[in-house]
Amino acid sequence: MVRHAPQELPGELQMGFAVRQCRDLPTGKLGLMTASDVSTVHGIFHAIVDPVYNTPYTQNLLKRASYSPAYHSPYGPQYTIPVHWHGLTIPKVTKAIRGSATIASGFGVAAGIFAVFFFGEVPRVRKDILQKLPFFDKYLDRTVPPEDSPF
Repeated sequence: MVRHAPQELPGELQMGFAVRQCRDLPTGKLGLMTASDVSTVHGIFHAIVDPVYNTPYTQNLLKRASYSPAYHSPYGPQYTIPVHWHGLTIPKVTKAIRGSATIASGFGVAAGIFAVFFFGEVPRVRKDILQKLPFFDKYLDRTVPPEDSPF
């Protein structure tokens, strides 16, 4: 295995790049591979030159512009940004709830009608619950006429 002695970084690599430790170098020592070394030991070493953004040399390069709000003319249209959460505004939420409530109420009515006719054949439910409703009392009356009685 080829071992490289620790070296000083060249001038173009001192600002913004750091050397990662190689696998075959002694622990704690940093080595530098040149372009010819990369081709000869490809597969043994990982990439050892990585960008570093928090060194004293690069901190002046990374200054960002301070945030300032956009200019709002007093003569332009007066608008406000609505309250939102992940893109949802209050009008959008109420519109979605109204649409969902309409669909859900339709399904609820259908399920209720199904339940009335399905459980209407159970004598206990028919007598105790459904015959107490105003329009179902005569409809659900299942008395057997005397002439049809076998006894």
